[in-house]
Amino acid sequence: MHRLGVLAALVAVTSWGSMFSIMAHLLAVWDPYWLTCIRYVGATVILAVMLLVAEGPKAFVVGPRRWLLFGIGAAGIAGFNLFVLNGVARGSAEHAALFVALAARTRLYRRFSRDHQGRPRDSRRRFVDG
Repeated sequence: MHRLGVLAALVAVTSWGSMFSIMAHLLAVWDPYWLTCIRYVGATVILAVMLLVAEGPKAFVVGPRRWLLFGIGAAGIAGFNLFVLNGVARGSAEHAALFVALAARTRLYRRFSRDHQGRPRDSRRRFVDG
């Protein structure tokens, strides 16, 4: 079981780390907006079918504010990716990878400064441990 977890982590890190180099080559041919649209519409269809099979139609009932939920989700996920792809198109894949890798640490510092708690002593360990 331990080997399977390590293998899964290795595959995830390798695929995620190589994504920026691959995107840099794709951006020579495609516009960042079309690339984002193709990636997320395709993923949405695949994941919606998987959700439908696993949970049934009741999983798609989200209430009266479904368009707000969809808009915030699309802006958060696809919007972030669109900014990153525009950065790769205008800069380099290495800069985009660093930007995305440091985003979690930036959120951590922003949260502690917003809540006026200061930086806790074990924030580095929390960041590494998940």
